Parts: sequence; structure tokens; C-alpha cells
Amino acid sequence: KAYFDDAKAIQSTFEYKSQIYHHIGFAIVAKNDFHCVFSSGGDSSIAKESHYGHSHNDQLAFTLCAKGKPFMIDSGTYTYTGDRPWRRKSRSALSHNTLIIDGIETDERIASAQFGEVAGEKALQLVGLKRKLNSLVKFEKEGDKVVCTGEHVGYEILPDNVTVQRTLNYNGENEVVFTDVIKRQNVSPKDGEVTERFTLHSDCKVEIKDNKAIVTNSGDAIEISTQNGYFKLEEGFHAINYGTKKDTTTLVIVLPRDIESNTFKIKW
Repeated sequence: KAYFDDAKAIQSTFEYKSQIYHHIGFAIVAKNDFHCVFSSGGDSSIAKESHYGHSHNDQLAFTLCAKGKPFMIDSGTYTYTGDRPWRRKSRSALSHNTLIIDGIETDERIASAQFGEVAGEKALQLVGLKRKLNSLVKFEKEGDKVVCTGEHVGYEILPDNVTVQRTLNYNGENEVVFTDVIKRQNVSPKDGEVTERFTLHSDCKVEIKDNKAIVTNSGDAIEISTQNGYFKLEEGFHAINYGTKKDTTTLVIVLPRDIESNTFKIKW
């Protein structure tokens, strides 16, 4: 419309249903006023190499809307070139709804560079061209029920050589269950911690009671429970527009460093 006075709206062909997009590695789970997007990894039989188009450490992250309202969100892109530290924060695993070990980034190339480039003689090499981190393991759909599993090897750099696997299980009703499995090649260190993180929309308020988190948005609520660990709150942010950000809350499940698996449930 900015260029042509006679421009007409293009009707969207997007189908609002649960489906997998193999090439980009996103699973969408949707029913009525529930909507979840899960970064479950590209299909290795289709794409031999990973291409992280926006260079964010969002492997196995997800967003979630329930009752038509946003609860768990992507922190977005606050800036590309205007503020290098905030550019890094936007792309950090700490700003996405995923699992983190010892506060370490899943791909240090993304965390350390402004646009995913690496230093030195490989300065022109972009993130993901040589090392595949994320992969789709399974996507099954039966009616409204969906099971999707993705995994990443970003933590193979750790002493215990870790592969992380996350499974989303949607029952077709008002509950979705996530199970994180930590597979190690070596013995795990005792020091450190594993965290599962949830960036909440700035309209949300959260209360922790009896080791459950109740998150409300304009009168509607979701309940989060965890099999292991405990909840804590941290400061967070999300970009509501490019160059504009708002403070919000990050809900965190803290787990022991040698944990092998954890299941958390979200119901509404």
C-alpha cells in the first residue's frame, strides 16, 4: 500500500492446524485457542546442514498461547546493529524457552558474534554451515494428539559430552507435557546446574506455590508443574517491535547437574 494505491490484501493460505515444517524444523501444534510452536530440528534426510537464518540459540525452544492469549514467548529481535550487547542478549539461549547446562550457550559462535560470523581466518563462515546441532527425531499426529521429539548436540563440548532431547506430547485437550532427556557419554560433574527457562509475556503475572507456577494473563491462567527441581524467577525482556523492548519475567526450573530427565506439564 505504501507503493501502490490500488494494492489489495493477499489472502493467507496458512492452515491453522498441527503440522511439521521439515525444512526449517518447526512443529506447530494448534487447536481452537491453543497454539504452540516448537523448534524441533530440521529433517536431516532433507537438509544435510543446518542454516540458522536469524542466528539465535533457540534449539528446542517453544512458544505457547492458551485461551487465545500469549504466555510463553520468544524474546524477539530488539536490534541488529544499534546495540551489540543487546543483540547478543536477544540471540542468547538464556532469552529462549529451552534447556541450558551451566549457563553455557548451545553454539558459542552465535553468542560471541554479531551476525553469527566467526573470528580469524574463518571470518566469512556463517553459523551452521559446518556443524549440524539440531535434528528432528519424531513427529506423530493422530487426530488432535501430537507427539514431537527433537534433539541437539550443542553440549557435546562439555566434559560429559551431552545430547539433549526434548519431547512435546499434546493430548488434544487442555494439557501439554514436555520431557527433557539428557544423554551423556561420560560421567557428569556434580557442580553446576541444569535449567529449563520460560520467557513470559510482559502482560503476565506469576505466582509460585507448592512448587507449581501459576501464570495469569488478563484473568486467564496456566499451571506449570515439574517432576524434579524447583522454580525461581529472573528478570527478562521481549521486543514488542524492532528497537522497542519491555521488561518481563523469566520463569526458571532449576535441576541438579547430573539429572537424567525431567518432565514438566502445562495445563489450562
